[in-house]
Amino acid sequence: MKVGPRGYYKIVVSTADSRPRNARRACGVTWLPWGPATQGLLIYRHMLPRRSFRHAIQRVGEPGNERRAMGRFYPRSRYFKTAADFERRGCRRR
Repeated sequence: MKVGPRGYYKIVVSTADSRPRNARRACGVTWLPWGPATQGLLIYRHMLPRRSFRHAIQRVGEPGNERRAMGRFYPRSRYFKTAADFERRGCRRR
């Protein structure tokens, strides 16, 4: 995983044929290959935090409260329809 200086990371998931040219470590991006299946599941795994960490996903309580409970640790995602859409972001070296 390519992690930036502020602790953030960017992951691009696509088929090999649809991989954006800037989805590479030199641009601060980790690329994950999506297999040939048209449907699948991407799992975001959380490790057990220190008990004092108040933004842990384990403290969400009820579904729908994730963003509020996790605060700045809530994962953000964005869908790009084409590789070109992501490539327009350029290469932001980290």
